[in-house]
Amino acid sequence: MKNTLIGLLSLLIVFALFNDADAQKRRNMSENFTRMHENLNLTEQQTSKLEDLRIKHQEQMIDLRAELDKARLENQKLRRSTNLSRSEFINQTKKMSSIKNKMAEARANHLMDVYETLNDEQRKTWNDMKWDRPKFRDGDKRGSYRKSPGERGRRFE
Repeated sequence: MKNTLIGLLSLLIVFALFNDADAQKRRNMSENFTRMHENLNLTEQQTSKLEDLRIKHQEQMIDLRAELDKARLENQKLRRSTNLSRSEFINQTKKMSSIKNKMAEARANHLMDVYETLNDEQRKTWNDMKWDRPKFRDGDKRGSYRKSPGERGRRFE
């Protein structure tokens, strides 16, 4: 009984720590988004358009991430099969790479859509601000500190 209580208490503490870290990350992202809008002096029309672009981009990325996750699962199934063939494995790897390329292209298109929504003065501010955005570190897979697959310690996919 005592061990069960200690285990549950430990689990609650761990859950609270991870939940707080995630909430802080979301809060920082929200603050950066608000700060960007304030510094750019966006019109209501621009704000509305950027919000629409952001939602459209998020929906697209959710679909692509789900597609990539399914491809990864298929890759795992393929690797666990007893008759793994080179061509099937290469084709599955190409499929996953293609999805990742679609994701990168979607990000680039989104940034260009945002950029083209701005006027010349806002573009200058945007270019000055984008380097002030926080760099993602410590296990976050995004940002300029991204490591190659071998350096990340990820398993072979």
